[in-house]
Amino acid sequence: MTSVDMSSVVIILVAAAVFLALIVWFTVDVRHVKKWTGISFLIAIAGGLIIYGAIDADQFKDMPVIAVLRTVVHVGRMFGNAGDGSHDAFVGIVGDSIFTSMFYWLVHFFAYYSVVSALVLAIGKDIVKIFRTWLLRFRDIELIYGINDDSIRLGETLARNRRISLVFVGTGSVPDSLVNRTGALVYDDPEAMNAGPSFLKRMSVKKGTGKIRISALSMDDEANYSYAVRMRSSLKETDISPSNTELVMFARAASLGTELQNFEDNYGYGSVKVFDRRELASRLLFREHPIADVITFDDKGRAMDDAHILMVGFGNIGQEMLRRIVALGQFEGSTLHVHIFDPAIDKIDGYFKARYPGLLDNYDISFKAADARSSIYTEYVREEAENLKYIIIATGNESVGNEIAYGTIDILASCGIYLPVYQCYYDKIIRNHYKDECIVTKVIDDEILYGTKLDAISKEINHFYYGEGDADEQWKRCDYFSRMSCNASADYLLGLMNRLGLMPASTKSEKLLAGSSSIKLNESEDESIPSKFMESGDELLAYKTSNCEISNTISDIISGEFLENLAKSEHLRWMGFHYSMGYQPMTKKQIDERVRLYQKDSSVRILKDVEHKRHGCLVPWDDLDELSDFENSYTGKNVDYKQMDRENVKAVCKIISQMIDKNAT
Repeated sequence: MTSVDMSSVVIILVAAAVFLALIVWFTVDVRHVKKWTGISFLIAIAGGLIIYGAIDADQFKDMPVIAVLRTVVHVGRMFGNAGDGSHDAFVGIVGDSIFTSMFYWLVHFFAYYSVVSALVLAIGKDIVKIFRTWLLRFRDIELIYGINDDSIRLGETLARNRRISLVFVGTGSVPDSLVNRTGALVYDDPEAMNAGPSFLKRMSVKKGTGKIRISALSMDDEANYSYAVRMRSSLKETDISPSNTELVMFARAASLGTELQNFEDNYGYGSVKVFDRRELASRLLFREHPIADVITFDDKGRAMDDAHILMVGFGNIGQEMLRRIVALGQFEGSTLHVHIFDPAIDKIDGYFKARYPGLLDNYDISFKAADARSSIYTEYVREEAENLKYIIIATGNESVGNEIAYGTIDILASCGIYLPVYQCYYDKIIRNHYKDECIVTKVIDDEILYGTKLDAISKEINHFYYGEGDADEQWKRCDYFSRMSCNASADYLLGLMNRLGLMPASTKSEKLLAGSSSIKLNESEDESIPSKFMESGDELLAYKTSNCEISNTISDIISGEFLENLAKSEHLRWMGFHYSMGYQPMTKKQIDERVRLYQKDSSVRILKDVEHKRHGCLVPWDDLDELSDFENSYTGKNVDYKQMDRENVKAVCKIISQMIDKNAT
């Protein structure tokens, strides 16, 4: 091949690359295309005036008016032709060099660019969609099922933070402005809505391609689950590796994630995060505003006052809040009192009482069938103003919630009490305080749904339970009860450690936990694990740390009477969590029956009946020694339940402390 031919090939290839780059630019980043269309238009106008002004001024020196008119016409024509006919005339006037030629063609290039981009923006939606669909094969796909304000906002955030192809599936409307800013594709046809294999083919999803993350975020939890199941079947049929798939989903129960997770012979998504909106909202409330923050403690870690909590509304969110209150509101030296107002309480409390009988039988929880705008409520607030520690509004209606929140604040202020009031909804937490700015915490947030911060401590607790292995993989395979148990332990002790000053005062620990790596403590293996500590991460962790060497600053601080009070608080928390999960104490008859079963089968746990949700350790702290001796008399082991609570506190506090130290450096 001659040098001339080689030069031609190079020119053709470079020109093709530039042309392809323009196509990609026009179809992907429409927001910046709009901006650069205007800029290129101005550059073309300015450059055209220079080029054609020079040419016409030279040719019509004696007729300046004609020169001006011809210049205007020529600049206009520049946007519709290649400019070949005027190049020689221009360089003949200003001088023939590489710089003058480059200037001439760059000006015409900007004219061409502005015209084509304007046409694409004006009439090329179908063309743009075709090219964006073609580009799906080159980028990871972020598919969002369900079009609503929250999912649209999340999609825009995801597209801004990562170079991905954004796809919306749903019957809602996505604003053109967002489509233009993000380069999103929107589908509402039956093929897309059914998540069939043909839809994956349309998106160029096939074996060996990039990753796809499904976010099922519609307001219909059942529809989210159905879509995730259908998509899983299509991914399996298309032979997509689970490692290239992720699922983020809102569902009626977070436990549904287990069946959608890839595990051994069960094909599923490589990564699964399922959220119950009620659980998520309640967890975020007490993570951001722990009950421990409103309790006074002495220098030995013992609470000095009771936790009086007022709640308005007992619908889905209110019921979830009550479960979380009981699980996280237990402190040695303090008694929990919860008073709930709801005018329809007699009509909506049935399922809750049936599911959690032990919760209502063992704690001071009272209900009042009255509206929070009634005189019954206002009189209660006045009478209890000095005792109240925490107020939650969970009406489900923001207009009503605002009225009650500010009304309650006014009544408290008239009594000289200035407590914040927390409004809780599926999508946000609102903190109202006397004369303070309203603070809104978004529940549906990209860091919460897609990040690692929320469950970072829980994951490490679970990892310690497993020992060797990858913490992320272990967390994926963690069953629902164990995951909830780890979360409860982490959230409780994180709030308590902050309150007791066991972490730097300037540290907002939640912000330091993202992207944490595994923390290991020295452990000794023992296959003899007593029944109380066999169900979940925080329980088994207590057993495994009983023979561990835990010695650093935090462990030195937590000792003596301080440790004893924290251990008693931990036992109260452990009981509160189990009651909130539907467990009840074992009767003597039930324990005797479990002993008989154990004597026939040593794998039976004497003090724990998972099937019937009964636990023999749901007893006061002072009864644990007798319970330990009783179990040891049959198993021959050396169980000490009090010591296990002590070790659990030290271990979890150490994990939290190490994670914060590691991420602060």
